[in-house]
Amino acid sequence: MNTFERNVTAEMATFDSPDATYVYQGPIDDKTRDICLDMMSAGSLTMDEVKSQYPGAFVDGGGFNCRHRWAKETSVSKKLTDPEQARNFIDNKYGKGGFKRTPLTPQQQLDG
Repeated sequence: MNTFERNVTAEMATFDSPDATYVYQGPIDDKTRDICLDMMSAGSLTMDEVKSQYPGAFVDGGGFNCRHRWAKETSVSKKLTDPEQARNFIDNKYGKGGFKRTPLTPQQQLDG
């Protein structure tokens, strides 16, 4: 279902202004992939920033069965998104140094 929602959001985003911003939303827990934590900790990004920093992630999310999605930033989505919580989770999981390896999107792994 999240894959479908990400595809719908991607189609709708083609009509948004270039300065529209998006946030990555979803649960932050022990099942959350490193790339998803990284995208959540990034905060609000424009479509161009998402495409350059996280190639393919606007539709693919963090990979197969990903529980997260990109959402257009609004007053409601801001309340549902907490980049600081993601950063704290990363620090608590991996120590203050952050990730042991740079997280990659599925597209970056394929392009490898």
